[in-house]
Amino acid sequence: MPIQSVRRSTAILRQFSVEEPELGVTELSDRLGLHKSTVHRLLTSLRRDGLVKRVPATRKYRLGISLIELGNTAVFNHAVLRIIHPYVHYVAQSVEESAILAVRDRDEVLCLLQARSPDMREAVTWAPRAPLDSTSSGRVFLADMAEKELNALLEKGLTPWTPMTITDPGELRALLAQVREDGFATAFEQYKEGHNSIAVPIRRPDGTVLAALSVRGYSYRFTRQRVMRAVEIMRGVATDVSRKISSLPPDELELL
Repeated sequence: MPIQSVRRSTAILRQFSVEEPELGVTELSDRLGLHKSTVHRLLTSLRRDGLVKRVPATRKYRLGISLIELGNTAVFNHAVLRIIHPYVHYVAQSVEESAILAVRDRDEVLCLLQARSPDMREAVTWAPRAPLDSTSSGRVFLADMAEKELNALLEKGLTPWTPMTITDPGELRALLAQVREDGFATAFEQYKEGHNSIAVPIRRPDGTVLAALSVRGYSYRFTRQRVMRAVEIMRGVATDVSRKISSLPPDELELL
């Protein structure tokens, strides 16, 4: 397959999301600026390989089951993720909320693994990406960021996602200083109303942050008191994981 077709096929796959699980040829054509016949041809190829599925009732497309196979293969073929994977499930069971492993991808956190709450009725929705400044995982990375890089990010401005979001750079700096002192970060309804979270860093042997392990739940259930009770469990897990990955070769300590 020509490189251009590969890139276009990848772009198509990336248009699907939790919020928009189904998309039609016209929608994809408009978003990507491609002719409908081109989109249809690429979808046909992706469908043949099981990477997308056509939904008869809506005549639209959604991601295919083969992507789950590829995703699971990627997880279990990656040394760091193979080590962390069972810990994410352990944290979810211990705290009784959804546990998430995330990495930094430029100005966002990218969620790689999630173990849902044991009470499936209370499990929060999977969100693959989120901002750095208003999430507990993101603040773990910001607290580890060099001053020059942090300044550049803050100069872009802080989005008020909810009435609780911190939008004052000085206030956020003070919060990040507290994160560095405490060794964990919290976010109480600051990215999504009704959601609270806490995150701890997983560190490389040199002490820099490799990933963030977080727990997120609905605020009426995952209250401030329960958030703080989760700290010791999460710290213990992060310490254990950081110790285990310390023996891995440097090239295997990259998640992106």
